[in-house]
Amino acid sequence: GSNANLHNNPSGGGRLGFFAPYKPHYDVEVGISGQTGEWDNAGDRWSGLVFDAAVHLSPYFEVKGEYINTWVGTTDIGTYKPHGWWIQGAYKLAGLNLEMPYISNVELVSRYDTVNDGLGTTTDRATAGVVYYFTNTLLLEGDYEWLHSRGPNALPDSDFIIQLSYGF
Repeated sequence: GSNANLHNNPSGGGRLGFFAPYKPHYDVEVGISGQTGEWDNAGDRWSGLVFDAAVHLSPYFEVKGEYINTWVGTTDIGTYKPHGWWIQGAYKLAGLNLEMPYISNVELVSRYDTVNDGLGTTTDRATAGVVYYFTNTLLLEGDYEWLHSRGPNALPDSDFIIQLSYGF
């Protein structure tokens, strides 16, 4: 019944970023983030380093991606090093100026990612999806994922995912 920290040595980290706006809705952002610390009572440590970038080419089109490298030290299996990256593009159909309110609330999204869990499993995933904006905080999201996973912890095959999201 407690939500308190599970040990006495919490993690610490931060991010450095560079943002270059050219004009409204046209910008580039790059960053580097890191975090390290214990993640359990046994003194096991986790560290991560992330490089990220985002480019907005108009109010309707963006490309973004990230690379993460982590180091996990455990008392039972030693140190392993999961790592992966992803790149994603999105286009809001409002950019077509169709004067069709329902179509203008749709965003098409495509993504490719790959991850190596550091324990012998590699997973590649391609995703095609659609986001419908009821409001700027209430979204209906759906996508289809094509998975190719190899190794002892391989993931199941491709899947369809749908979710309703509310942000505040």
